[in-house]
Amino acid sequence: MSILTSFIAGCFRADAVINFYFQINLYFTLEINIFLSFPFLFGYTLAVNGGGPSNIEGALAALDAEDLRELIRDIIPRLDDKTLSRFNNAIIERAAGGKTGWQPSGPTDEAVAEAVTFAKAAKRVGYADPSEVDNYLRQGSNAFLRRIYPAASQIFHAVLLPISEGEIDLGQDEMFEEMLGMNASDCAAQYVVAVYMTSALEQRADAVLRAIEDMSNAGSFWEPLREMERVSVEPLPDFNAFLRQWRALVQEACKGEGSHQWDIDVDRWLREAVRRTDGTEGLAGIARSTRRSDDLQAWLPGINRVRRLEIRPGCL
Repeated sequence: MSILTSFIAGCFRADAVINFYFQINLYFTLEINIFLSFPFLFGYTLAVNGGGPSNIEGALAALDAEDLRELIRDIIPRLDDKTLSRFNNAIIERAAGGKTGWQPSGPTDEAVAEAVTFAKAAKRVGYADPSEVDNYLRQGSNAFLRRIYPAASQIFHAVLLPISEGEIDLGQDEMFEEMLGMNASDCAAQYVVAVYMTSALEQRADAVLRAIEDMSNAGSFWEPLREMERVSVEPLPDFNAFLRQWRALVQEACKGEGSHQWDIDVDRWLREAVRRTDGTEGLAGIARSTRRSDDLQAWLPGINRVRRLEIRPGCL
């Protein structure tokens, strides 16, 4: 699609773009429907894996809440460190995100200081035990879930940042994430939200940008606004004001990068902000000004949605 859309961008007549895009969509839709029309392609996979409703699903449905709790308590001691950490993390986050209002206990000031001391010592020797790292990251996440944002920010910055930058080795062969039970990407996003929550409104956009840059090796910030909202446990305060600041900041950063052909982070960040403030028209403005294929591809799905709304039965 990138070569085709680059060619289209050269012509850049909106009607031609829309019509061509619909033809491409129709082609791929037909191809997918033809593929799905052969049930044996999926039936074979289901048959190999037991097919139909599984016994496990039926058994889980038959257990009441107390039976499930007893089962989990029985399983927990049998798990290895990494699996245990992931299992505990899933339970805590599911409970904290529920309707009961439950929150995990947060770290004390002494525990935060201990995490910082641990990270400094690990940096000196260049190594840390993954299970210990998991423990401190869990404390940072607990602080975040309990809305103790200063503690969460301090722990994540002290522990996760030097690991993501290679200052602390966890014994990994390739990616440090493979050694952890905690989800490093979630912790990185929680750190950014914690920075948001602890920054004054007038400095918030700059602080968030620095936080994202700090955690760029630990998290996935393809669309940072969506990533922040994904992990946030409460509405982000003064978000509309922040959004205006954020758009201006990344727009200025894009200008500073000069002319370039391929997408960089600030290009995607600007499109995300513009999509929220100005919608499809805003994306069209970016595409017309840059004539880059990535900006055109980001605009086309918006045109597609508008076109579908215009031709939907009952809208005429």
